[in-house]
Amino acid sequence: MAKIDPLSNATLQENSTSILITFWEQLQRIKQLTFDAKSKSMEEIGWEGKGRGEVFITKESKNVLVFTEKGSWLNKQGAQVSFSNVFRWTLNRTAKVVSLEHLRHGPQRAVFLFHLTPTSKYTLCSVDSHLCAEDTYFGDWP
Repeated sequence: MAKIDPLSNATLQENSTSILITFWEQLQRIKQLTFDAKSKSMEEIGWEGKGRGEVFITKESKNVLVFTEKGSWLNKQGAQVSFSNVFRWTLNRTAKVVSLEHLRHGPQRAVFLFHLTPTSKYTLCSVDSHLCAEDTYFGDWP
């Protein structure tokens, strides 16, 4: 659940850059990931489960990080499945957003996922949803 912060919109706009910088600094220290995948679909599609893995970060520039993730997850049926992903994070101080792209087709054919922007002193949320076939994804931090 997101933390509620009583900051006014004017105060939030003034602090957006420092909130983004705090997020960016924390992002650079990530070494591991865990997740708990849950589907709201009524169909048994097999995407539910718990996973964990390692994150290897490449700093392409001051404002671009590439995450290479490798790990495994245990699906609802009890099968262990290996996974790997590559994501690119880009900090845009002027627009006051951090963008996330999935590099499944390589860096030249990135799949844009969403922009994160500060919504309070403690949270960032996606500006819009990412649609993938029949799925809809949103991002938030923390």
